[in-house]
Amino acid sequence: MDTANELDTAPLRAQLLQRVADLREMLGRQTEEFRGGAEAPADFKEAAERDEQAVVQDLQAAHAAHELELVHAALRRLAAGTYGTCMDCGEPIAQERLRTIPFAARCAPCQAAHDRDGR
Repeated sequence: MDTANELDTAPLRAQLLQRVADLREMLGRQTEEFRGGAEAPADFKEAAERDEQAVVQDLQAAHAAHELELVHAALRRLAAGTYGTCMDCGEPIAQERLRTIPFAARCAPCQAAHDRDGR
């Protein structure tokens, strides 16, 4: 298995920084859309559609904010020299996992246990 110890982290760092920029842009757009939607709905159907859209946007913003926290944590691990080491078992995280999920803090087995246990 290829591990993070053998991994060139420069491309992953660039990918993480790009994701920070993308998430911040998305959150900024949602904030602008929220501020711009002040006009009163024409009818109940429009009001219901607007409410439904607001719920979806709130969920998207919460997901983006959470992902932003995870990406920042990964950048801190990079700076500290602990990037690519599972925070639960201390073993290296597979390169393929880090390429797919560059902000991963756990190896796949530990993440599965974490998700299963609801920690």
